[in-house]
Amino acid sequence: MATMRHAASKAEPQELDTIEQINRCQTNFEIFLFCQSLTRQFNYDFFSILPLSDDRGDQTGELTCISDWPRELTAKYDQKTLFTDCGILKQLSQSTMPVIWSVEALRESRPAKKISNAADVLESSGLRNNVSFSVYDAGGRRGVVSFSGKRANPAEMELMELSFAASLLYDRLCFLNPVEDSPRSGLTARERECLVWTAAGKTSGEIATILKLSEHTVTHYLGIACQKLDAVNRVHAVSKAMRAGLLD
Repeated sequence: MATMRHAASKAEPQELDTIEQINRCQTNFEIFLFCQSLTRQFNYDFFSILPLSDDRGDQTGELTCISDWPRELTAKYDQKTLFTDCGILKQLSQSTMPVIWSVEALRESRPAKKISNAADVLESSGLRNNVSFSVYDAGGRRGVVSFSGKRANPAEMELMELSFAASLLYDRLCFLNPVEDSPRSGLTARERECLVWTAAGKTSGEIATILKLSEHTVTHYLGIACQKLDAVNRVHAVSKAMRAGLLD
């Protein structure tokens, strides 16, 4: 973050103030409060910071989504699905330019019932007009910062200011939520083998026969793997290991 401060040393006073306010955020909740203030400042009603998966579908960092979307909206509709189904994600992944979209455009993008239903839910919740920014942190984690509400589309200067703030916010959020080192080096070959066969649907007894081990030993390996992966059970461990690319 020191680099960002140095790079901004010649910035305008308002930009410096934004940088300093964001850099003072020490928790996700403080980021949340700043986002709410910024949202109101630009006459929007809601904001959302969403991590995106990479081209392989792997999550580029387990960054919690921060949003003040209405509870009933988040209960009805998943934001990742919204971006993917209506093509917003594709636009954001192909350009660094902001994507301005509305529920009317969402309905016209595809006649599918799912899209129409999503537009109805968004509009009824007050997210009629939206602007989304593609953002990255220094480590390459990709995300989207969006602002939504009933106001008209932002002017060019407002877009520049929001884009600047969105990039800083996502970078700060990633800084506060660093990616943990991959557990690959922590799993032994035997532990990975047991997880691979578990993923194939084999029981501990069947895995013991395949690997020529005792069932007790297999259970021990799976238990250790669960601990290393911070998983509640072997199914959860398999899921986390697959997501981390440990069972290739």
